[in-house]
Amino acid sequence: MKIRTSRYEIKGKSVPRELSGLRIALFSDTHNKYYGPGGELIVSHLEAEQPDIVIFAGDGVKKSARNTDPVKGTENAAELFTAVASRFPLYYVNGNHERRWQKRSRNLPYYSGYVRQLKAAGVHYLRNETAAAAGGRLRITGLDLPPKYYKMRRGRLPHLASFIGRSSEDAFDLLIAHTPAYFPDYAAWGADLTLSGHIHGGIIRLPFVGGLVSPHRRFFPKYDYGLYELDGHSMIVSSGAGDHKPRLTFNNPYEIVIITLIHEEAGDGA
Repeated sequence: MKIRTSRYEIKGKSVPRELSGLRIALFSDTHNKYYGPGGELIVSHLEAEQPDIVIFAGDGVKKSARNTDPVKGTENAAELFTAVASRFPLYYVNGNHERRWQKRSRNLPYYSGYVRQLKAAGVHYLRNETAAAAGGRLRITGLDLPPKYYKMRRGRLPHLASFIGRSSEDAFDLLIAHTPAYFPDYAAWGADLTLSGHIHGGIIRLPFVGGLVSPHRRFFPKYDYGLYELDGHSMIVSSGAGDHKPRLTFNNPYEIVIITLIHEEAGDGA
């Protein structure tokens, strides 16, 4: 299995001077994949980059609401995230698979045990919560949406603050949201930078077209991969580092994303 490293720079005056040069690693959608003992394939990529913080944008487990084994699909995940958190500050949000895992009441004790294990390892497990980093100049908010929001075809989230409260007026707001579908609402909420996954790059990427289909079998998803900008707000969507089904890859490799924040006043880049 090969994992590439993709790189982005987020520049602007919204980046506080104190955060200029901060390096963020993003990966997502590992789906309990085995990356070697101690998650060595992922960990070695991160150690080579030495990011200041690591973001995991959801779907660490492989779980179906119909699965009769409430533990299956978590062992590799727990090993991977424990290893990452032992080396870097790691912030984790739920994806739709974590949400599906909780759908049956018999699974809840096992889900709770998984979360306890990660928290005991030092993982910042954010469920509609905000954590302060970098002396309070960076606010990291993890959005945990109910399952119905993954199925809506033309949905909006004008009430986003009812889930995660208000954005900050004086810090850089980093929002981790598993699905990128609601980018206009993330931007309107005040997210300076949103980090997402979920779409797996559109599964098959066609030249000059982009991703072909989303995991919910919707063709040509609007936010499928890469960097998006809206009214001074940014979103980066990762193609993910794993899959829960056999993947027909075409022009769509697995990846870890490295993001560098750069403070830049208007006219600095001229």
